[in-house]
Amino acid sequence: INRSVMSGYSLLQSDKEMLRDSFCKTVGMISIFIFPISAGLALTAPEIVIIFLGKKWIEAIPILQLLTFYGAFYALQTNISILFFAIGKPRITTLLSLAFITFLVPGLLFYIPRYGFNGAAWVYVITSALFLPLNYMIAMRELEISLSRIFSFLWRPIFATTLMFLSVQYISND
Repeated sequence: INRSVMSGYSLLQSDKEMLRDSFCKTVGMISIFIFPISAGLALTAPEIVIIFLGKKWIEAIPILQLLTFYGAFYALQTNISILFFAIGKPRITTLLSLAFITFLVPGLLFYIPRYGFNGAAWVYVITSALFLPLNYMIAMRELEISLSRIFSFLWRPIFATTLMFLSVQYISND
């Protein structure tokens, strides 16, 4: 997706309104796929681990569940890096990546010795969760776009995924 988005964004860089619209639609498309996939993986992690890896791997279940959130946060941010390259501002991506690593590495060095893989998963989730709004704030500033416009492309996948999640929870509790 990112390769085709990059060329599309590059072609639209002179038409800011079309670029805004394309960015929002891309965020919406990514969320249509990533939200239900992440929620579904988190919900079915116990079954997935037991079926594909066996009962010896049962300790991996909470790690897999945590990493589904990291995957969703990461997927929602990849589009932004592409945007910065396409509009001729790769320095923003570089600075954000350096900042991310600056938070990530000390967190990993502190939490892995104390909490092992669970600690590493938590550090990835928390760091990516902190950088998601930062990435979007910078993208919104660069595109001169409001949060409400972006949210207008996100609310349906959020609503549908929430319904899916609650339905599966309800059914599995019976």
